[in-house]
Amino acid sequence: MTVKGASFSLILLTVIASGCAEPTAPEALYLTRLQAVLDVSSPAAEEVSAVKISGVQLPSRRVREVPIPALQIDVLEFAQLHRCDLGALVGKRNSTLGRLQSHSQRLLYELEWLRVAAACEDPPMWLEDIVQAKRQALSVAWWNAVVASQEFDQAFSTASLNNQIEVDTQVLRTLLQMRQNQMPSNKLELTLGALNLAGFGYRQRAWQAQRAVLTQAARLLRARQKDVCRTGQPTPRMRRLQAVFSNYYLPLQATMASQSNQDRRWLADLAAWLALEAVSVPAEVLTWHEALQDEWQAVERAAKLHVESWQSLAEECGLSVGQLMLR
Repeated sequence: MTVKGASFSLILLTVIASGCAEPTAPEALYLTRLQAVLDVSSPAAEEVSAVKISGVQLPSRRVREVPIPALQIDVLEFAQLHRCDLGALVGKRNSTLGRLQSHSQRLLYELEWLRVAAACEDPPMWLEDIVQAKRQALSVAWWNAVVASQEFDQAFSTASLNNQIEVDTQVLRTLLQMRQNQMPSNKLELTLGALNLAGFGYRQRAWQAQRAVLTQAARLLRARQKDVCRTGQPTPRMRRLQAVFSNYYLPLQATMASQSNQDRRWLADLAAWLALEAVSVPAEVLTWHEALQDEWQAVERAAKLHVESWQSLAEECGLSVGQLMLR
C-alpha cells in the first residue's frame, strides 16, 4: 500500500470541520513521513475523529460571578462618613453610573474605599467592622474582576484557528501578584488587557491536534513493529525510520516540550485563582476546570504512549532509544 496525499488532506479537513484545530506543519509532516516509511495508507477519518477532545466551554460570566456581600448603613452613619471623605465615594458608588460599574471598576472602588478609610483621622467606632468586612470581601472582588471578566472569556476562547498565536504564560501570575501586593490601580486595566490576548483557548485547540497526531503515530508504530525488524536487527527500513525520528520527531518533540512547560505554568496559576480564600467558587466553574485538566492530561498520556511506541520499536530492532538518533 502507498500513502495517498489527498487522503491525509481529507483528514485535516475533517478535523477542522469537526471543530478541532488543524495540526501544525511540523506535526502534519512528521505523520506523513512516518506513514511513508511504514508504507501504510492514511488512517480513516473516523479514527482521527475518535481522539477528538470535547473542548468543554467556559461557563458564562453570569455563572462565574460571585456576589459581594452587601453592607448596610443608616442615614446617620452615612453622614458620619463625611469626616473621612468616604461620603462622596459611597455616594458615587450608589449613583446610577456607580451601580453600572464593571467588575474591575468595582474592585478599584473597594481598594480606594479601604485606602481612604485607613487614612481617616477621626473614624466612627462602627467603621472598623465595615473595614474588616470589606477586607474579607476583597478576594471576591478580585475574583470577579479577573475570572468573571470579559477578558477571561477572550483568554479561553477556542474560536481562533490561528496557529501562530503567542500564549501569555505570565499574565495570570502577574494578576495574582497584584492581588497579593495590592498594586496601584493604573496597573489593573493594562494587565486585564494582556489577559484578553493570553491565548489559553488556542492552546486547548492545539492540544486536540497534538493528541490526534501522537495517538495516530503510536498506532502506526505499534501496528508495524513486528514487520520492521523481523530478525531483531536494524533493517534499511529501520534506518529510514531513524531519519524520521531524528529529522522530524525530535525537533517536533522539543517544541512540544517547551509548550508543555508553558502550559504547566499557566494551568498552575489558573488553579491558584480557583483556590482563592473566602470565595465560593461556582460548581460549574469547578466542573469546567476539571474537564480542562482532563484534556491536558489526555495529551500528556498520548505523548507518553508515543514515546513508549518508539522505545518498543527500538528494542524490537536490538537498539536503545539513544541509538535511534542518527549520528
